[in-house]
Amino acid sequence: MGRVQTPTLAILVEREDRIRKFVSRPYWELHATFGAEAGTYVGRWFDETFKRDNAKDADPDLKPERVWDAARAQALREKCLGRPGIVTEESKPATQLPPLLFDLTSLQREANSRFGFSAKTTLALAQTLYERHKVLTYPRTDSRHLPEDYPRPSARPSPPSRPLPTSPTPGGSSTRAGSAPTAGSSTTKRSAITSPSSPHPNPQAPHRS
Repeated sequence: MGRVQTPTLAILVEREDRIRKFVSRPYWELHATFGAEAGTYVGRWFDETFKRDNAKDADPDLKPERVWDAARAQALREKCLGRPGIVTEESKPATQLPPLLFDLTSLQREANSRFGFSAKTTLALAQTLYERHKVLTYPRTDSRHLPEDYPRPSARPSPPSRPLPTSPTPGGSSTRAGSAPTAGSSTTKRSAITSPSSPHPNPQAPHRS
C-alpha cells in the first residue's frame, strides 16, 4: 500500500486486536487520610518491593499501587488503620541533559503556551527570522539536531585586537588618533595648593607661608 500507509494500518490493526482480546480484572488501591502538625493530607499505599518487568510479553497492567487480591487489600487496611507512623523525606541529586533544539512543532507549542501565538503566527515569525534576519536555521523541519560540520559561534576566529596609535597633545596628555572628546568623558588636570595670599601660584616653585 505504501511506506506510510502500511505501518500505520499495522498499528491500527494491532490496537484493535488488543481491544478485542481485553479482559477486565478487578484490583484495589488503598487511600488514607493522614494527620500531621501542619494539617492533613491524602496518601496512597504502594508496594516498595515492586519491580517492573521490561520483557515484551510482560503484563502492562501491573503497577506498584495496585492490589489484585481483596483479602490482602483488607489486611493492609486493618494494619494501617488508626496507627501512628513516621514520615520521612528524601532528596537525591539528579543529572538532567540539556533540552534538544526546537523543531517546528515544539516551537509552535512553546510559543502558544508562553505568548498565546497561533501556529500560523509562529511559523511566519520563524520564517522572517530565517530569511530576513538570518538568526534561525531552516524552520520547516522536524529535525532537532544540527549537522556536525555546522559552524559554531565559539569556533569562529576573532580578528586580533591592535592598539590604536596615540599622538601627543599640549599639556602632556595624549589622545588616540581619529577620536574626539565626547560628552561624559573625563580629563586629568594638574592641581596645586593655593593660599588666600597667592591666587596664582607657580606649581614649579615651593610656596613659603
